[in-house]
Amino acid sequence: MKKTILIIILCCAAPLLYAQTDVIMQQVKTYISNFDYKTAIEFLEPEAKKRNARAETFELLGDCYRALEDRKKAAYYYEKRIAKGGNNIPPDVFLHYGELLIYEGKYAAAKMHLQTYYDNATEPKPLAQTLMASCDTAVVWAARKDSSKNFTVENLKRLNSKFHDWGAMRRNNGIMFISNRPRNKFDENQYYAIYQSNYKRDNNLGTAEIFFTNMKKNIHLGPVVFTKNGKTIYYTQTNTDISYRDKTEQGTIWESKLEIKIAKITNNKLSAVKSFKYNNPREYSVGHACLSPNDSILYYVSDMPGGFGGTDIYYSVLEKGGEWGVPMNAGPKINTSGSEMFPTMDSTGVLYYSSNGRAGLGGLDIFRAKGEKNKWTITENMHYPINSSGDDFYLILSSDKSSGFFASNRPGGVGNDDIYTLTVTGPFPDFGYMKDPSAYEQKIRLATEKAKSERMVTFTGTVTNGVTHEGIDSVMISFVNNTTKEQVICTTDNTGAFSIILDKKEKYTYSCICEGYVPAIGKSLAGDDASTRAKGIHVEMTPVKIEEENVIAGNVILDTEQGKGIEYRVQVMASKEYPNWDYLNKAKESYPQLKILYGSFPDAFTRFTVGQFKTAKEATKLKNELRVLGYRDAFVVMFVNGKRRVISYN
Repeated sequence: MKKTILIIILCCAAPLLYAQTDVIMQQVKTYISNFDYKTAIEFLEPEAKKRNARAETFELLGDCYRALEDRKKAAYYYEKRIAKGGNNIPPDVFLHYGELLIYEGKYAAAKMHLQTYYDNATEPKPLAQTLMASCDTAVVWAARKDSSKNFTVENLKRLNSKFHDWGAMRRNNGIMFISNRPRNKFDENQYYAIYQSNYKRDNNLGTAEIFFTNMKKNIHLGPVVFTKNGKTIYYTQTNTDISYRDKTEQGTIWESKLEIKIAKITNNKLSAVKSFKYNNPREYSVGHACLSPNDSILYYVSDMPGGFGGTDIYYSVLEKGGEWGVPMNAGPKINTSGSEMFPTMDSTGVLYYSSNGRAGLGGLDIFRAKGEKNKWTITENMHYPINSSGDDFYLILSSDKSSGFFASNRPGGVGNDDIYTLTVTGPFPDFGYMKDPSAYEQKIRLATEKAKSERMVTFTGTVTNGVTHEGIDSVMISFVNNTTKEQVICTTDNTGAFSIILDKKEKYTYSCICEGYVPAIGKSLAGDDASTRAKGIHVEMTPVKIEEENVIAGNVILDTEQGKGIEYRVQVMASKEYPNWDYLNKAKESYPQLKILYGSFPDAFTRFTVGQFKTAKEATKLKNELRVLGYRDAFVVMFVNGKRRVISYN
């Protein structure tokens, strides 16, 4: 009686638990729509730890951590979501996960997931193609010696904090930069401010202090640019008149727009502050000001309507009356369908800026272009080591181009964004590939093929019958790259011999499958294993033993056509009691096209199988996939004219 009561209570509790989860998920989505990602995470993480956690939970956690720029945790939860399987994985999960893998420098794996996104998205974003192109070029560019031999890059640890530090430039006897570090131990707002760190007598940098003492403290400030005489400053700030961006079912979503301010400087204080004529903070942002060497052209970034992508670079020309002319787009040789931002100029008028809309090493890459206004030569990527798999931006060079600063969130830094010093030990490398795009693409392709061919090595081996020791014909051998999960397949000839070409810098797991033999799976091989390459790979496979078992007539659900002749299936469960349908439905969710078949047998067990195949090889493939899903006891069974034959492995 007590057991009956317990079962009833548990059965009644299950719907309540699901209903409770529904309420939590609805609340979480409200927090996310209001950008309160930290609170959303507090609710989601306990849900993720539950045994039967919903796939959506991992996806939302990935979104939240991605918004908070915690790439490691975002990648972890996106990976969990993908591993959860099912046919309803939103394509954007693959896009975001691919971006995060690029940041980690895992280009081959990133491209695989980006391709999955591109193949499944209804309207793929152009960004996906750019990222896939970046995966192809990144390895080649990073390996190019001529693009890095003239540059030395170092993290400026003396200035960097665990927060965002960027926008560095030489100013008087020190370095001016932007940071959102707390201004005191009670500061929790993390507003960006303009700091200055001066050099001491021992040539070391002193403590960083806020430079402009009379600037507002409850807004974000930076970056900044000074006129040639140093008396006027153009700086970016968030507008204090908050404007609404959108209205949703949860309410109004608010955000602050950027605007450019212009001011005079006297004794580290601002005066005569005025707004740039074309600020429009109720409609769009205008910021990241940059001046040409003679102060006659003002370049800036905006998401105003009519651009090419997310944010574009615009310019205004100084008119005779001292007013700035109307905004003009810098054109398609600079702007893309992605986002362009952080423009700067060197003393010769070369424009440097960051973009995620062109092939590069990942994230925002720094580019350069010669010209002015909307007439430019083809944009050139600054390559490694200035660019990395992370976001690289705001390059400022000294007047003689012998040194400079830029910012990056590349792996191995001190904080979120760090300031890096750039020392130029020779002339800038000639990135002339970009002058002829077709020649550039051909050179990249040839360099990729050459680099790969130099790494490739040939392994040979044999597969034999473990009883007769004779070679086995038509064995399928699959080598899976442990890092990229890419698969290379070969088959044995009529003597049991095979050969395979592998990358000596990679590690593999290989398996041998052949009808009538026990699969040999999970064997490891390193591409640089010279000993195995010399001796050869030798695998013995054990023949299977077939035992026949009759099925009680009438209790097996069989398609009448499939029931004739030989048929292979994969058994996932056997039970004398009421079956665990949740356990079975996991297979159904991953393989909706498969039927779950079951039948009663003389030993009182009901056996559950999935799949109906004509060959054992097809069934073995499904069995291996199901084991990955968690059906660790899955095995192949054979039906001959309705009679079940257990394939037992000796």
